[in-house]
Amino acid sequence: MTSPELHCPSCGLKLCGHPDKTCRTCGYSLHYHQKALVNPSLTLPEGFSDVQKNHLLSIEKDHFWFSPRSHLLTTLAGKHTSVHKNALEIGCGTGRLLSRWELLYHDVTAVDAHPDLVAIAARNNQKATVVHADVTSLPFDDNVFDNILSFDVLEHVDDVSMLQEARRVAHKNSRLLLSAPAFQSLWSYADELAGHKRRYTRDSLNNILNESGWKLTGCNYYQCALFPLIWLSRRVVKERGRTLERHPSTAIAGILGLINSCEVVLSSRFSMPFGSSIIIWAEAR
Repeated sequence: MTSPELHCPSCGLKLCGHPDKTCRTCGYSLHYHQKALVNPSLTLPEGFSDVQKNHLLSIEKDHFWFSPRSHLLTTLAGKHTSVHKNALEIGCGTGRLLSRWELLYHDVTAVDAHPDLVAIAARNNQKATVVHADVTSLPFDDNVFDNILSFDVLEHVDDVSMLQEARRVAHKNSRLLLSAPAFQSLWSYADELAGHKRRYTRDSLNNILNESGWKLTGCNYYQCALFPLIWLSRRVVKERGRTLERHPSTAIAGILGLINSCEVVLSSRFSMPFGSSIIIWAEAR
């Protein structure tokens, strides 16, 4: 099984074989950074600027939200996607999940619209092909991927356009695993800081999935146990809650991380009724 072929950022035609410094069709000079093919003409994504990038980098390593979530996503991917086939992660960020996908799938490709994050992802992952691209205009042929993965990206962009593009590059019956912020009642400064445009419910996701050529087959939630605290933090406590959520003390972060980890164990067997994040799996129609 071979990697899906990339398309030139300039002429849009296939980069036949192993691309070198120049597109063999139009002569466009290809640009690489940290082993990733980058597109210098691509502007920063509107919903994920340098401000959001720096915020992500400042919290990703140690924040109580990330590690248990990674374990849950890995478990769900093993259950609800086609393992040992190829996979595309849309909006890979720093690539923190790519090493996990390399163990599950035969071939892994990842895209992100922020060049700095693409460089980090390419540097930290030896096997995955990492590409700098607009997530609503992917540089791949139709019907080439067996699995589409995307986590907390949909809320930053035109969601229907992204899901339609994901469907275009996916085979019929390909699997989709996706997460997004849940419940508009949790909307707060945290969403604005992260560059979110919206939050979702199962019904709202189902509607845009249907519109985009996907059939919803299941869902779960993350941070069910912490949901009341998060709601209070964002709707009542506000400013003090902002500090607690973004930069909790080591002790508090440890407790919250333990709660999330225990919930993840339960989530591998039972569906949570609500949470701060929704995770869905779907099939391409």
